[in-house]
Amino acid sequence: MYRNLFRLLTACVLIMLCAAAVSADPLPAPRFPLGNLLKNAEFVNGLNHWTLINTDGIDKVKCNGVGHNSDCGFRFKGSSVSEATILKQVYVPVTTASTEDVVILADAYARSMSGTSCLKFTLKVLFVNVNYETLKGSHTTCGTNVVGSWTGPIEFGETTSFPERKMKKAVLTVKHTGIGEWFVDTLTLTMESK
Repeated sequence: MYRNLFRLLTACVLIMLCAAAVSADPLPAPRFPLGNLLKNAEFVNGLNHWTLINTDGIDKVKCNGVGHNSDCGFRFKGSSVSEATILKQVYVPVTTASTEDVVILADAYARSMSGTSCLKFTLKVLFVNVNYETLKGSHTTCGTNVVGSWTGPIEFGETTSFPERKMKKAVLTVKHTGIGEWFVDTLTLTMESK
């Protein structure tokens, strides 16, 4: 008798567990990608995922303790007033749909080593099927900072995307102009709800 009662109770529990598993709501997917959307933001893998434009060959990734949060950082070294080197990374979202306002944030750390050259950090967000409209944030800093110390986080891209516009891509650039030497490191691009 107890054996039959035990089998009956076990069967009831299994049926209840199966019914609960079938009717349970799935875990919601994160609304936004978590963490830093940039790849190789601390240059530990050289220039992987970055594009370098208009360099004279002396702008490069340096390691051995020169970075802000890592062993490596990117060094801009301008030798001419007219020189303008650009470091760029493009983020293309996996999905462009959003049902709410989205804040897109960008920041970086910089360290002036010599000279009076300038860095201009820019974030540009472009939208699907909208050729004329972009969101843009920027910040310029020049070599008048305390030489050798890290400055940051330098915030340069707090922009808002609206639900009726779908993000096509975000373009983050750092432009170095003039004579002087700078390191940049720990660049970040994040999204969150407004």
